[in-house]
Amino acid sequence: MFRQVDAFKDKLFRYAMNMLKNDLDAEDVIQELLIRIWQRKDQFDQIENKEAWCMTVTRNLAIDKIRSRKKCAGHF
Repeated sequence: MFRQVDAFKDKLFRYAMNMLKNDLDAEDVIQELLIRIWQRKDQFDQIENKEAWCMTVTRNLAIDKIRSRKKCAGHF
């Protein structure tokens, strides 16, 4: 399962990094992606285009992280 993702994980990291401009946040996003894959491993095996699904989830997680940054910045 993770071997399938290994083929394009660098691309996912670069995508998250490009959105977040922070390597630690990008690593967090990829870690969360891997957790979601593990939690849904039976469903993940059914996905035809795993790379596209991972890119979508990575984008959504990065957007969530950007939104949470803005909320935190608004409290100071």
